[in-house]
Amino acid sequence: MPKASFDKSRVRRDLAELVDEVVRLAGRLRQIDAALHGESALSEAERVVLFMLFSAGETTAPALARTRSVTRQRSQQVLNALTDAGLAERLANPASEKSPLYRLTRAGRQATAALHKKEFRLYATLPELLGERKIKNALLTLRQVGAELDRSLRRMRSS
Repeated sequence: MPKASFDKSRVRRDLAELVDEVVRLAGRLRQIDAALHGESALSEAERVVLFMLFSAGETTAPALARTRSVTRQRSQQVLNALTDAGLAERLANPASEKSPLYRLTRAGRQATAALHKKEFRLYATLPELLGERKIKNALLTLRQVGAELDRSLRRMRSS
């Protein structure tokens, strides 16, 4: 079955607008993060890594660095700070002696839950406003765009 035809120039403009909107949304989310958590003893990077560990369960500094598009050293610094604060713990990695696994401690899970609670109060109107289907479609679309951009970035780096 042939693919449906579409206006490539319109799709390119729409994609450019999507990217611009994501950049603006990221800026708004940073402003919200600062307003909600500005008094927190944790830095923005530490909060981001807490959320990532919460979602991933366990990860390594190199894997975290790739996901965050930062250096392995920077990811290690943040993981060390969270470990020193008792919010994360270092575990042996059966796949690599050089790269330990990190996961949240009980205190780290509690801290993440408290941060999420603050944010969920702010986002409380979004489910009713958008509905489950729009939220799931947006999530799927953003994940697909991100995955394709990751593939493009890997091709750029390897050539």
